[in-house]
Amino acid sequence: MTWRSALPRACAAVLALSPAAGGAAPTVNPAALSRDIDARGARAVIAGLAREGQWDGVVHHIDGGSDAWLAVAAKLAPGSDAGSAEDLGISLATALPRNPAGVLRIASPQDDTPLSLARVCGVPFIEQPPSEAAAYRTRAVNAVTRVADPSLADRRARCLAALGR
Repeated sequence: MTWRSALPRACAAVLALSPAAGGAAPTVNPAALSRDIDARGARAVIAGLAREGQWDGVVHHIDGGSDAWLAVAAKLAPGSDAGSAEDLGISLATALPRNPAGVLRIASPQDDTPLSLARVCGVPFIEQPPSEAAAYRTRAVNAVTRVADPSLADRRARCLAALGR
C-alpha cells in the first residue's frame, strides 16, 4: 500500500476521532467503546464521555435498543454513579418496547443494581405526563408480553409485574 492509497483511510480515521465542525463531540461506536471500557474501566470511560460532552449521545444510542448498544450499557453500569445510573436505567426503559428480549437479557434481577428489572421496568421517566406514561406502559407491556424465550420467562414475569405498578 502506498501513502497515497493509505491517505483516505488515515483521513477517515482522524475525522472519526476529531470533533465535527462547529465543535460537536466526535461520534462513538459500540465496538470501540466496549474496547475502551475493557481497557480503562467503566468509571473512567463514563467520566471521559461526560468530560468530552459525549455521554448524552451514548445514552441516546442505548435508547435505540440495538443489541450492540445494550451490551455497552451492561458494561457501563458497574462504573456508574447516581446520575449516570439513572440515565442508563431510563435508556433501558426507553429501549424496552423496541427490544424487550435484549433489555431483559441485560437487566439484573437484583434490585440494588443500576440496571435492575425494578428500575428498568418501573417506568423511571422524570416528569412524564400521565398520558405519555400510560401510552409507554401499554407499548412496553405489549412488547414484553411477546418475549417467548424460555430462558427469559422469570425476567419477563418480573418486568410485567413492575410495569403493572
